Amino acid sequence: MKPFVPLLALLTGLCCSTLGQDLPSAERAQQKSIPARFDFDFPGGTLDQLLEDLSSVSGAKANVVLVYGAGKADAPKLKLYGVTSGDVLNSLASMDPQLTGVRWRGNGAPPGSPGLIWTVTWGEPPTSAVHVAYIGDLLKKYTIDDITAAISFALDTANSKNPPPKLRLHKETSLLIVEGSDRDIGVAAQVIAGLRDAEHLK
Repeated sequence: MKPFVPLLALLTGLCCSTLGQDLPSAERAQQKSIPARFDFDFPGGTLDQLLEDLSSVSGAKANVVLVYGAGKADAPKLKLYGVTSGDVLNSLASMDPQLTGVRWRGNGAPPGSPGLIWTVTWGEPPTSAVHVAYIGDLLKKYTIDDITAAISFALDTANSKNPPPKLRLHKETSLLIVEGSDRDIGVAAQVIAGLRDAEHLK
């Protein structure tokens, strides 16, 4: 039986050595699963800028889908300590959309989990509403570029969060076709009415 003793000792040593090597690997895997914590100081800006800064500080891209131009939405000034990327995104998602105009919606994954993906919308979703207005009388005084520039200026002043409406002129009938959100169509109609009222006052 004595010849088997060295062999048993050798096998035991190999097993212990293998187990000893596996422990550091398991610890490293556990450490990788723990989100990194950091201080996050954002001076304010757009949501695009905030996400870029967050990725730079955390070292990982945030799982955020921006639709309807949400990246251009205003992002608040933040000064946070010892947080994870999930903490920052959760704090933004908890803000009142009635005040910010920005709506955050998760995909149902638990908060802080790697599978959590946020979808962010800003303003109203685009619609296919169409408004048709006769502007033949206005074209006697203004060019079509003057009229569309006035509409664009009014939309900028109203701080519209939607994509700009499509403006097309049917030259044969002098009809201006406006396609966009109900709100932007209303602004365009007010501009046309305002130009017409100004002409009647002259």
